[in-house]
Amino acid sequence: AHGGVIAGLSAGAHILTPNIGLAGYPPSEADRNAVKLKNLGALDLVPFEFFPHYVQRRKLDAALAAYSQKLKHPIIAAGDGGGVIVEGNRMTFVGRAELFLAGAHARLSV
Repeated sequence: AHGGVIAGLSAGAHILTPNIGLAGYPPSEADRNAVKLKNLGALDLVPFEFFPHYVQRRKLDAALAAYSQKLKHPIIAAGDGGGVIVEGNRMTFVGRAELFLAGAHARLSV
């Protein structure tokens, strides 16, 4: 509310988004929900879900595209060392970033 910086790394990035559902993707490599958490809501500070540690692979891209069809907002994926800086309505991408939206996939930056 008074300005400042919030950084979310790995699971911390999930917490800043509308929900933590991407922690379960891809299903073959998912973090286990050992506590059977049903409410996957998060802080909803940004208008997208974030997928950290992204490495482009056909199977992962297909899983993220399929998951994006269930969402009202986009998925932004970035590899280690990359990410997105959100300042008001402006987003700046650090490193390679990918977009998954309504089943489609596009590169946002190199």
